[in-house]
Amino acid sequence: MQHRDWTRIVVLAMASWLSGLGVICAISYFFFGELSAADVVGFGGTSLIASSVLFTVLYVPGLFWLKRHLNGCEPAIFFPLASALFLNAPPFMLLALLAGRKMVASEAILFASGFLTTGLVFGLGFVWSYRSSNRAR
Repeated sequence: MQHRDWTRIVVLAMASWLSGLGVICAISYFFFGELSAADVVGFGGTSLIASSVLFTVLYVPGLFWLKRHLNGCEPAIFFPLASALFLNAPPFMLLALLAGRKMVASEAILFASGFLTTGLVFGLGFVWSYRSSNRAR
């Protein structure tokens, strides 16, 4: 992987994480009626650590594998679906196991919504980024 690819992936990962954090904060504020600076810092730190693991272990290798096996980014719908649903299956299962035992169910829903959004945005960004770079070559 070239330096340009790593930069592209890191920028895409940060934008995806911020969108996931935005969804977590929006749901917390509009549906649960509360959002404090401590909530933002807590959700932000926890989701950043979890998302970093997801990006390095699941999203990046999974989407590059899919790109290689489909010989490009077609059909484009597979990439956001793969990262939002299939590659998020392990954290969704972990959240389901933790809900009610180690974490409140509403927090599990918040994190699941954030990871779903993060995966969706990462998959869309991946297609947009690598589809346009393949056309330029």
